[in-house]
Amino acid sequence: MSVGLPHLALVAALGALTVAPFQCPSKPDPSRVREDTPGEALYELANQFGKAGDKEGQKRTLGYLVDKYPRSRYAARARDDLKGLGVVLPEPSVTVDPEREGVPFGRLPGEPGAPSSAAASSGAPAPSVSAKAP
Repeated sequence: MSVGLPHLALVAALGALTVAPFQCPSKPDPSRVREDTPGEALYELANQFGKAGDKEGQKRTLGYLVDKYPRSRYAARARDDLKGLGVVLPEPSVTVDPEREGVPFGRLPGEPGAPSSAAASSGAPAPSVSAKAP
């Protein structure tokens, strides 16, 4: 049995139709679009100030981030950056989450400054700090 030209054209057309959805551009699903958190946006804004040479704007933005969003993981980075810029900050006064016992405030396990899993499971109690009123 020989395959004719119309049959090959039909197979090629069907093959092209099966991959077409992967090639066509489409709008992203709004439920899957990632948005910046306030802490992330402020941290990036502070970095832009720093790159532009506006150290005062960078310091003010990092300070605002630390003050308004102390639980943000970017607040810990902002504190480190402020220390590098010569700004002295008081320690945060926020209650430690019992599920994150042993992880320094604002740090995720595996991030620079966070303890290794061995240090976190050493049984040493987490520091007890009082909650700050909003």
